[in-house]
Amino acid sequence: MSIAGGLLLNDQIEEGRNWLNALVTVTPAKAAIQNPIPRRVALIALLALELNFPYGVDTESLILELRNLCWLSPSASEHQVWAQWLPGLRIGG
Repeated sequence: MSIAGGLLLNDQIEEGRNWLNALVTVTPAKAAIQNPIPRRVALIALLALELNFPYGVDTESLILELRNLCWLSPSASEHQVWAQWLPGLRIGG
């Protein structure tokens, strides 16, 4: 997630999108299902990218997967990712 965030913050949109896609497509082991990191943050980042830099991504499937993760409480690692990258993101601008 740090690599993807760093690439996006440095305007390397395509490379960052590739890393996010890799994070989203990794199927977690049973023990990791309760920790939605990095999938939930990667899904949100892909949706935000699609709003700012349209690429023709199937947003409906991303939204559906994100809805399926809503019941899980945020983990400490998810809070850390948001605290680390959210201040540097500029939506719409």
